[in-house]
Amino acid sequence: MLFLGTEKYPKEEEYEEFLGKNGGMSNAYTDMEDTNYYFNVSPLDHGSKDDTEKEGGGGTSLALSGALDRFAQFFIAPTFDEQMLERELRAVNSEYLNGKTADNWRNYQLIKHGSSSDHPFSKFGCGNYETLTDGGDASLKLAEGSIEEENVNFFGGGTSPRDDLIQFWTDKYHAGNIRLCVVGKASLDDLQKTVEDTFGAVRSPPANFVANGIIDKVSAGLLKLPKEGEAYRDENGNFIFQTEHSTYSPSVAFGNKELGLIREVIPLVEARTLKIFSSVPPMNDPVLRDSRIFRVLSHLVGHESPGSLHHLLQEEGWVNSLASGTGVSTSDFCLSNVAITLTPKGMKDRDQVLEKAWQWFALIKDAVINDAHGLIEQYHNELKIITETSFKYREIGDPTDFCQSSAEKLFDYEPSKILLGSAEVGDYDVDVARAFLERLTPENSLVVITGPELGDEEAEESEVSARDAPWQKEEVCIINNNRVFAILYW
Repeated sequence: MLFLGTEKYPKEEEYEEFLGKNGGMSNAYTDMEDTNYYFNVSPLDHGSKDDTEKEGGGGTSLALSGALDRFAQFFIAPTFDEQMLERELRAVNSEYLNGKTADNWRNYQLIKHGSSSDHPFSKFGCGNYETLTDGGDASLKLAEGSIEEENVNFFGGGTSPRDDLIQFWTDKYHAGNIRLCVVGKASLDDLQKTVEDTFGAVRSPPANFVANGIIDKVSAGLLKLPKEGEAYRDENGNFIFQTEHSTYSPSVAFGNKELGLIREVIPLVEARTLKIFSSVPPMNDPVLRDSRIFRVLSHLVGHESPGSLHHLLQEEGWVNSLASGTGVSTSDFCLSNVAITLTPKGMKDRDQVLEKAWQWFALIKDAVINDAHGLIEQYHNELKIITETSFKYREIGDPTDFCQSSAEKLFDYEPSKILLGSAEVGDYDVDVARAFLERLTPENSLVVITGPELGDEEAEESEVSARDAPWQKEEVCIINNNRVFAILYW
């Protein structure tokens, strides 16, 4: 809705038309906890006298200053024209309908549905016409020429979400919760003046507002940086990751009830996968971000050399591929992920595949516990050198991508560290490594197995577990107390 008119520029296509005339484009995406808006312009006459000489413009091009002025109005005075709501609601509903036939989207929603209902992560991932209009039916239409059609928005018999949109914008779209990055050929002084002229009218944050990022939380005294390490252990000497379960406390997305399970899913498109999701601290936790033990773990689990887990499973004819990384990453929790693509033989012997994966984790844990400064530290130092070398000799990337990612990083990094960012790696910390690896257990993990053969297996007990959600129903069968057999239907 922000793209469809503001008080200063009420014309619906004003922003996009201006960018198009100046060789530019725009886009936006919503991640777990933030939305990123970005654009670029490429005026052919940049640097010409006509392009830069204007009142207050300095050396900033007319294209960039004009785009920023239109862009800033999204965060100053959008109109949220109700006449356009119906069309946008149907666009969202269309995306939802497309997602219903995509296994990746369905499986992701299953993970969200399996989290604690008290945590925001459990909410419906994209919304549809029914949820956004509080019960509206997208298939209902008013009679052509009726008074209602001419004077009001019908919303399928539901209610207009405009008031909720305005309230959300009021709560979230203010200076304290926005980070802006601008890249241009003009001088820093000129760029700064242009930003002040265009974004200066953005509302100030509420009193005592603290943004959901490392920088603001440290400034507010809610987090301590690694150099103040006295806060990282509790009275019993247990290691503490400060950011874990802190953003939405006391809610915990994945607790004891949500973990220690195996979910078996029948896909729409033939595919055989085994995924292990382990509940670990947020990757941006100050301690983890410094030592980056998860990079070493991911490297060792996902390696394909002789003697690796991948090599072992492939020799048995069980897998086609194996990858390790982050499955879900938020400021409050993280799910590490080991994703294995199975062969038909691997699907049949999936319990053995899973057993080998746990054994591999145990080998890594054993190396950390019994040889504090041995092999794992060597791998850490090796990866650290590779990262530093890659940063030193990296090629110049796309400025739009840099600008887009830098705005997001400003929540968690000081401006002086934006260029370095994740390329800065601290020393190996064996205590952090041990505390992190302790999380990689069956009891603290969720296993999701996907395969067409699963529909042929018998279930011992079943129950409906959809929480009356308007977007899906899920038939769940519990096997051997810890195996969950799920059939999604829509």
